[in-house]
Amino acid sequence: MCSYAFGFTYCYWIVWKMSGFSVEEEEASIVLLQELIRFPTVSASAGDDGSYNNCASFILNKLQAIGLEGFILPESLPTKPIVIGHWQGSQPELPCVLLNSHYDVVPVVEELWTVPTFSAHRENGKVYGRGTQDMKCVVAQYIAAIEKLIRIGFKPTRSVFLSFIPDEEIGGADGMGILVESSWFKGLQVELALDEGLASTDNTFSIFYGERLPWWVHIKATGNTGHGSRFIDGTAVEQVVGVVNKALQFRSDQLDILHGRGHHAGCNHAVARKKAPTIGDVTSLNVTMLRAGVQAGGKDIINVVPPMAEAGFDVRISPHTPTAEIENQITEWCQEVTRSTTGLGKGQGVTWEFFHTPLKEHSTTSCDTVENPWYGVISAVLQKEFDAEIVPQVFPAATDSRFLRHLGVKAFGFSPMRNIPIMLHEHDEFIDESVYLEGCRVFVSFWQRFTLFTYPTGV
Repeated sequence: MCSYAFGFTYCYWIVWKMSGFSVEEEEASIVLLQELIRFPTVSASAGDDGSYNNCASFILNKLQAIGLEGFILPESLPTKPIVIGHWQGSQPELPCVLLNSHYDVVPVVEELWTVPTFSAHRENGKVYGRGTQDMKCVVAQYIAAIEKLIRIGFKPTRSVFLSFIPDEEIGGADGMGILVESSWFKGLQVELALDEGLASTDNTFSIFYGERLPWWVHIKATGNTGHGSRFIDGTAVEQVVGVVNKALQFRSDQLDILHGRGHHAGCNHAVARKKAPTIGDVTSLNVTMLRAGVQAGGKDIINVVPPMAEAGFDVRISPHTPTAEIENQITEWCQEVTRSTTGLGKGQGVTWEFFHTPLKEHSTTSCDTVENPWYGVISAVLQKEFDAEIVPQVFPAATDSRFLRHLGVKAFGFSPMRNIPIMLHEHDEFIDESVYLEGCRVFVSFWQRFTLFTYPTGV
């Protein structure tokens, strides 16, 4: 037996002696990744063209082939299957570990790629293709690591469940949103969950204890119409432009905080910790849609002032900023513009609403090793076995982890990729084979420690 100290907290685990991956096992792990990449599971279309079902069937068959129980979650939508895997522990009464990953990917602009987007092309020690970093690499690493442990006869103490989810890239309502409401999930007691992280460009590993809440905001203005040759008061376009200008000023202020410049750099919400801020520490806002105009017969009518104009904002709210503050700010922008616009009639002005109902409460996972010993386990593995520093951060975008944290589950975002450019959503997305294989070894070490770690729950 051996012990590791986390502050005043101790946990004990058996050190399982094992060799690394053989050359044959490494090649099989890379081939697994390639096979996954070749399914064009673009979230906007994969439910309709059968790619989701094809990829899910492949994952399910692979889980069963390596000796795990597997099934499609009954509550899944017919064209959007959620795959569940179960690696039973010797003490299944213990709270379990949940390993989550999404198998959908974002669209590609094929003419801007230099290699076929879904061919899983290998060249110069790299695998190219949409999803190599986001996040089919982790789908494959989970499976490869467990297959290795099963092959050497390792038996976990606590049970491990795996969930492979569609639709993460478009909000997660038909993926993780369905899973957390399922009877299967409600019957689990999840002690720790892992989900998506990001690559690191240096020798550190990034781990994400929280993320910015995604708010997709619809701005709508109604105003006066008339001939394009007149000076018309109270137009919809001028109102939308007024709100957009306020939003862009807010965006500029947040950039000042991020880069430590200007009078906003000392803002209370700039950084919650004594370090340089990252993008996850500030609230971003991008104007992603502008729409106005009058059409007839499929043609734009330029000499008519449109009675309605719209804008769309993608807002990502940092955990360091109360969501009520952002909600009140957007309302204030709309009210200010409406009040200052002359010539408006009854019922005219600017209003806003959400495109989709968002979460309105921040949820984070503690990185205090006394309050949350699991963070100590993760740190110990990465430091002692991989000589790597771990950098806790706020995830800059949104992942399925937010659904889990919202329910009180300890969830970390972690994709074991370091010393590699961050390529998610980029053209010619790739992963170095050496980086991918190191991630397989990291997860082997994690699964050993996580499944043997029996520190009392409720700490």
